[in-house]
Amino acid sequence: MTALAEAAYPGGTPALGTICHPTTPNGFVYICSVSGATGGEPTWPTTLGATVVDSSCTWRCHAYDCAIAGKIAEQNSSTPYNWEFKYGNMMKKLPSKYKKVGLANLRFFQSDQLVQDYVDALAARSTVLGDKAILGQGPLQYGQVPIVPCPNMPVTMSAAGVAGAGVYGDTLLTPKMNLIIGIQRQLKIESQRMAADEATYWFYSMRADNAIENVNACVLMEKIITA
Repeated sequence: MTALAEAAYPGGTPALGTICHPTTPNGFVYICSVSGATGGEPTWPTTLGATVVDSSCTWRCHAYDCAIAGKIAEQNSSTPYNWEFKYGNMMKKLPSKYKKVGLANLRFFQSDQLVQDYVDALAARSTVLGDKAILGQGPLQYGQVPIVPCPNMPVTMSAAGVAGAGVYGDTLLTPKMNLIIGIQRQLKIESQRMAADEATYWFYSMRADNAIENVNACVLMEKIITA
């Protein structure tokens, strides 16, 4: 899924990751998967994941995910000024079979900056829920699904997915037990005597790795604006 704004077919030489919709919208958006000079608007495929070659450029068909592109929560600028919370879009994409255990078993994982954007959006609505979010009264969640802030998740991704070159972050929705951490049993302990400090320092090291058990039980929304 993507939260990036899209424009009509740009022509020219679009950058990798550029998102557009046909001049006559067809309900799909298209992501530039190979950058290059375009040769005129192609015949757009309507099968998700299908690609079309546009001279030296290639476009990939993608579902239209968000009514309002931008931050994790955005308010429409025209009447009736409805709010769109992108958590809801993600919930709709997750297959129902992964919700059977209960929605409280799911988790949203995202940068603490995206979490703060959500808090700010709740505050802007001037409701009791917004006041509680600002004061930290109770766990932060969307519906019944808790939101987990992850400070190490990047918020400087570019539209092409390059870290440190943009203002975008991602949000992951998955069951809480779907993320696996493996730790090697062998724990290495070393000591170092520092006479100047009149102390002995101990160092502990081990090997660890992480993985996702079932990738089909995940929904990842990319390119959420954080700036």
